[in-house]
This record gives sequence, C-alpha cells and structure tokens, in this order.
Amino acid sequence: MRHMIISVKPLLDFELLAEFEDKTVKYDVKPLFSKFEAFNAFLLTKGLFEQVKICGRGIAVEWNDDLDLYCEEIYEYGVEQETV
Repeated sequence: MRHMIISVKPLLDFELLAEFEDKTVKYDVKPLFSKFEAFNAFLLTKGLFEQVKICGRGIAVEWNDDLDLYCEEIYEYGVEQETV
C-alpha cells in the first residue's frame, strides 16, 4: 500500500512534520547527512531545508533536483505524532 503525503512542514533541527491520511509523523533528516552526501547541502545552504514541498502527487517530498525523500521512507521511519 502506498502512503501519500497530504502536507509537510519543516521543523527546527532538520526534522519534517509529514501528514498522511492515517497518521502524522515527525521524521529526522539528520541521519541522512552521513549516508548521502547530497543531504549535506542543508548544512551548506542556509534556508534550503525550509523550501521542502510535496511532489509527485504526494509520493515524495523534495527540495531541488538532487534532494528528495520517498513517502514510504518518511512513513516507515518517522515517529508518529498525536494529532489535535
């Protein structure tokens, strides 16, 4: 089953708040800095992280042509948040 992202917000300390139809999760992007060199751009380019947007009708989020995250990564490894 594919989980589509409805909304995404950048939070402090390189975390994302992603809303799906069935839950909202907080996803920490920092571990990706050591796994994928491209993600170090957030450390080098002020304001880039805050430019996150949904792409592909909710199947991913992206910042530019080199930086994106598939929805399943965020859904599976994000920490579920209580919704109000």
